[in-house]
Amino acid sequence: GMYFASRAFTVPVLWALFATGWVLQFLGHLVYEKKSPAFLKNGQHLLVGPFWICAKFLGYQVKS
Repeated sequence: GMYFASRAFTVPVLWALFATGWVLQFLGHLVYEKKSPAFLKNGQHLLVGPFWICAKFLGYQVKS
């Protein structure tokens, strides 16, 4: 659905929305959590989000 919604915007607007999302994320960490995002300390944390989304999409479940 997001693909079709994004077709209504130009590429510069989409980049601006992307950058705004990152700014809001950092503000959320600064204001609410009082600490920096984990991926600033360890680059592996930057991959956790995309891997988690991919696993959810594929229906993978971790067994405890």
